[in-house]
Amino acid sequence: MGLNISDIQKKKVKAEEENKKNEEKEIQELDKELESGAEDIEIKGNTTTIKTKKRDIELNGIPTEVNLDINRCIFCGHTGTERNPLFTIDNEHYICKPCLIYGFRTMLLNGIKMPSIEEMSTNEKFDAYQY
Repeated sequence: MGLNISDIQKKKVKAEEENKKNEEKEIQELDKELESGAEDIEIKGNTTTIKTKKRDIELNGIPTEVNLDINRCIFCGHTGTERNPLFTIDNEHYICKPCLIYGFRTMLLNGIKMPSIEEMSTNEKFDAYQY
């Protein structure tokens, strides 16, 4: 009796699942080792070696700094999403709606006079410092 195609496919799927589990386990172990910090990092050619207390971790490639210019809320640090976009007036400082609402409510609860929506939307040259 030989193996049929479905048996071969089942063995292949099982082997792939086992490999995936092993890879995930190895990544978790590496994470734990790196949490304690690297003792040294050596770069030779196109190979980077991270030395930890337990072992040396060899990686292909040279570490490079990635400069991501992502707008974030100046209060909570979240990036904008479709459901919760960021807002700005100066294209430099951004704020999300929840932080804006918390700030507005904080002022109201502390007895600070706040403008109404009508006052803010009808006055073309709105001056927030008058409040």
